[in-house]
Amino acid sequence: MKRKGIILLLSAVLALALTGCQLARETAAPGVVQPDRLIGTYVTEDFLSPELLDGDGRLWADCSQGLYTFPGLTGWQLYAAHVSGDDGHGYNTANIDLVDGRTHFNSTDGEIDALNVSGTLVLLKGQELTLHLNPVYQTADGRVYTKPGDSFYQDTNELYGLSSLTISETTTVTENGAERTYTGSAEVNLQAAERPERIVVLQMDGENNEVARREYEPGHVDDEITVEAATVYLLVESHSADGSVERQLVDGGTESFRTLYDRGDGTCGQGITLVHWPDGDAA
Repeated sequence: MKRKGIILLLSAVLALALTGCQLARETAAPGVVQPDRLIGTYVTEDFLSPELLDGDGRLWADCSQGLYTFPGLTGWQLYAAHVSGDDGHGYNTANIDLVDGRTHFNSTDGEIDALNVSGTLVLLKGQELTLHLNPVYQTADGRVYTKPGDSFYQDTNELYGLSSLTISETTTVTENGAERTYTGSAEVNLQAAERPERIVVLQMDGENNEVARREYEPGHVDDEITVEAATVYLLVESHSADGSVERQLVDGGTESFRTLYDRGDGTCGQGITLVHWPDGDAA
């Protein structure tokens, strides 16, 4: 199973070998102070412990091989940072533990002027919890930190559809008489779900007859499947403990589908399965 709770490398220079995290942005003109930039959020159930914070109320991330981690912090990451290598070429990384995580960068003249990260936190029903959206920032010299953010109470039994929590921040720098603006935002969608108990993947022909069937435990669906020659579409069923069944239709030629599994922390993670169709096209 391919899981989204991984570090996503988001540029063409993925082979760049790094020994650390270096300058993240171009050097500003003398006398110009580059403000820290909002690059996402770290969602936690607990307040950030004062014991983890420095004298300015910040928790600094460790960095190794271009990857950022926060020591002593447990929760769900949703942030993206920019890393530069020894040769001056950089790339963007994203730490995303949420379902359907997405990262969008906008740049002008090689300088990132907007960043949006988004994802869905799928909460298992039957919980009452408080979520803390702790903003994550990156400094001009590439360091990353978080600090305590806003808190939100949620009863998952009263969560219907999608509920969205967003943090956003804009900074402006004047350099050589010209203003340069950067906007960072992070959107956390909340969704409630019953705990998946069983996944069934049905291969169907053009007459809606079953061609093949395979059952899986959630979290153990194959990374890739090759469908039978007679298969026109897939029907993917997620069976829950309360007897409910969620179905998703996967049309012929669709490159992949997702399934959910219980991560053991009150939320669902997702697995991505690539689909190889009879005509030879693959995800």
